[in-house]
Amino acid sequence: MQEKCRLVRGFSILLVIFYIANSAADDRFHIGTIANRGSFAYEHLRYAIDRWNTEHGAHTQIKFSIVSPIRYDNNYEERMCEIMQQGIVAVVLSNEESEQDSQLIKSMCHYFNIPCLSLQSTSLRDSVSDFVTLLGPSRGAGARATSEFLDSMRWTGFLLAYQHGSDLEDLSPLMQYKQIVDTGGRRIHIKIRRLPNNTDDYEPFLKYVKTRLKQTNIIIHSNNITVLYNLLQQARGLNMAEPPFSYVFTNTDLSLLEDFLNNMYGASFHCNITGLQLVKNDPMMKTQLALTSEAVYVVGMSIYRMRELGHAPRQSSIMCDSHDIWSDGRIMNEGIRKLKLRNQLTGDVQFKSNGERDDIMYHGVGRINSQFVKLGNWSEKRGWNFDSRYANRWEFDIDPDSEDLEGLHLRVVVYLEEPFVIKTGENQYEGFCIDLLNEMTQVLKFNYTIIEVQDGTYGIEDESGRWNGIIGALQRHEADLSLSAVTITYSRAEVVDFTLPFMHLGISILLARTSEETDKGSLWTFLEPLSLTVWISLLISYCIVSYSMHILAKFSPYEWYNLERIDERDFENIKNQKNQFTVLNSFWFTMGSLMQQGSDVIPRAAATRLIAVVWWMFTQIIISSYTAQLAAFLTVERMSTPIESTQDLANQQKIRYGVLKSGSTMDFFRESKIPMYERMWSVMESSSPGVFVNSSREGIARVKSGGYAYMMESSMLEYYLERDCELQSIGGLLDSKGYGIALPKGSPLRDILSRTVLQLQERTILEALKNKWWRDRREGPSCGPPPSEKATNSKPQNIFGIFYVLLTGLIVAFLLACGEYCIESRHEAFRLKLTIVGKFMDWYRGNSNDSKQRSKLRNMQLDTAGQEVSISTRHDPPTPPQPALTSRPDPTRLSISSPAPTICVVSCDDGTPISRDRPPSISRAGLRRLSRMLPAATHEQLSRFRQGSMS
Repeated sequence: MQEKCRLVRGFSILLVIFYIANSAADDRFHIGTIANRGSFAYEHLRYAIDRWNTEHGAHTQIKFSIVSPIRYDNNYEERMCEIMQQGIVAVVLSNEESEQDSQLIKSMCHYFNIPCLSLQSTSLRDSVSDFVTLLGPSRGAGARATSEFLDSMRWTGFLLAYQHGSDLEDLSPLMQYKQIVDTGGRRIHIKIRRLPNNTDDYEPFLKYVKTRLKQTNIIIHSNNITVLYNLLQQARGLNMAEPPFSYVFTNTDLSLLEDFLNNMYGASFHCNITGLQLVKNDPMMKTQLALTSEAVYVVGMSIYRMRELGHAPRQSSIMCDSHDIWSDGRIMNEGIRKLKLRNQLTGDVQFKSNGERDDIMYHGVGRINSQFVKLGNWSEKRGWNFDSRYANRWEFDIDPDSEDLEGLHLRVVVYLEEPFVIKTGENQYEGFCIDLLNEMTQVLKFNYTIIEVQDGTYGIEDESGRWNGIIGALQRHEADLSLSAVTITYSRAEVVDFTLPFMHLGISILLARTSEETDKGSLWTFLEPLSLTVWISLLISYCIVSYSMHILAKFSPYEWYNLERIDERDFENIKNQKNQFTVLNSFWFTMGSLMQQGSDVIPRAAATRLIAVVWWMFTQIIISSYTAQLAAFLTVERMSTPIESTQDLANQQKIRYGVLKSGSTMDFFRESKIPMYERMWSVMESSSPGVFVNSSREGIARVKSGGYAYMMESSMLEYYLERDCELQSIGGLLDSKGYGIALPKGSPLRDILSRTVLQLQERTILEALKNKWWRDRREGPSCGPPPSEKATNSKPQNIFGIFYVLLTGLIVAFLLACGEYCIESRHEAFRLKLTIVGKFMDWYRGNSNDSKQRSKLRNMQLDTAGQEVSISTRHDPPTPPQPALTSRPDPTRLSISSPAPTICVVSCDDGTPISRDRPPSISRAGLRRLSRMLPAATHEQLSRFRQGSMS
């Protein structure tokens, strides 16, 4: 009995052990793979199975084991038959297989009713299989996400580089991006190139992209993370890791390069690097590993749910030769497709009826501040949904077709340049652009904050490809727009967007008005050695000296003399006293002296002679200065080549020329292919000291200092010409361009602001603002066109000293004339009555109205020539005439002691008729002949007689 009980107890224990063994065997399922041991696919699957067994095996009582082929030299069909014989519940298909091998495995899974979980679609032409479930994204989903991502960035062109020929099918949605965006009115330029097979050829390929293709927006499509590593490493060596280069990678493992970029080359990568990412919760996990882990998790959860429903699958060995099928395969496949999982490694997991992943989600990542951050997410149903923290980096939450921007606050970066933007105080600005910004705010109803550019430049691309100034700030999304004197150029339009221009302009040349400028072909060239002020002063001096000579000659008694006086014994007659310095003679004398030709009029008095001496000295200096200036003027005109155009400026070496540093004018000469401009750029680049300036004011200061020409934009040149008369513009415009509102690439504000610019232009508001700041706001009168006189003219202050000498001489002459009058007045001289003062005194005494009686000598008879003559004033009857002498008188007998005939002179008052009994009076000519014939003693008697007759 006891032995029987022992047998029963032992049998029970064996049954329990057998049951436990069978239970343990039933809880372990096999997942098959045809990947070679040691490969990435095999290791990923092994890691995923170990993770399931560790985290979920205990509470689900489901454990997995990996089944792989033993012989790896077999083909894929033989490998598949080998793993099916071991009883598998699913096959995980990696992306290491070729498309042909992948299609073979999928067809075998369909034939033997074995669920197959594919990590990614191999072809758009895959036939719908009831037993193939796509766990990864469908073919072309990443290209569609990238295409919409580029649309948000508003790229107008890019280079698409791919690795394999089969990638073109996957990239077809991206290549159709041109057709999609063209409907929006923007022309897209897409260039497609294949990456070299050898990584050593990446550097020549990148050089080709930079120099020949001239593309800065690059899209790289490759599933191999090593390719991305090599490309970025070699791009850094070619200075292609700086702005304006931007890279978009379709590889979903881009975040794995964060340590590489930060630890080794983080300080060298400043360009935009963006891409896609599938892994949501663990970004540092590789995508293939995450999808493989999710495949194992889907299989485990499907078995767990089926067991709860009482339909747990039973594994069975399948022989390929017997054409068996897995009886529970269809139930297992339906359990997989009906499964819905939330918040997995790649997001929510659910499948469509045809086995594709339903609404898989991509995450956009970008490198900001040396680390990758999530910019937003994309799904096929919702498209892109950007994070609000980075939304302004790609788009504004507005409709491009909206009529206003009400409620939007914009950051406006400006460059301080008079008269466009002028800082008047703390956060206070004015100028043309500020007024334009205020006009736009009234139309569009938005608010703004002004930001000054940090480095004080408009923006230019350096050798490394990095942009500075306003363009760099917009490219880095530090501002939403820039309203300054930013010139629209091709290179800038590659990295930022511009609205329609609000002002048209060109490059012009600014020069100072120097002394070497001449007015060729002028009829009045001979007047140019002396300035207009000097000529007017000379004319006034001529008139003053002439009138002073006339007045002083009338004032001085020594300028009066008897014009008919023969010798010193001649009589003094007030009618015979003359003054040679009449008004006409005075002007003739000064003109003759000025022309250095002399005159027949000679001054006698000391005062007039002093004026003559001072005038002669004055004319000597004036004529010498004029001659020297004219000789120098003609010599300079003959030896120097006046600069009248850009060609003249480029062909000379005396005047240096330069442009604004880091501006569009500098970029114009640097990029120009015109030989003359290339030569000018070489001269500017090699000049020492440098000819580039940091601001327009610095350039104008160098122009005014001489020997320098500044090439600047015509709008600012017009502004300074209106205010500074020492400046001039030569030649025409070197080019034609315009100022526009600059925005980050892809900003939807461009169309709205362009329409507003057109609206303000039609309402003539732009012209009114320009008149306000260019003309109305200037201080003082406009300089207008360049004056006719040149710098070669003598400045008045250079020769005004001789005018002071002339004025001093006139004053001294007047004083000297007064002295002469005072000295002469002490002797009561006869000539005092002839002067201006003397005549005034006679008039004052009442003598001016007295009639001047003139006595005449009548009945003058000469008895004997050569004899003494006695003069009597008696009124005796005349003696009878004596007979004439027949012989010539002896001169020795003419003496005072000799008896002289008596000459009776009968005088009568003027106006008394001569009676018949009166002898006629002697005439003036006779009296003069008589005075010559009489001796000196008798001459004195005759003089007294004359005075008595006059009285």
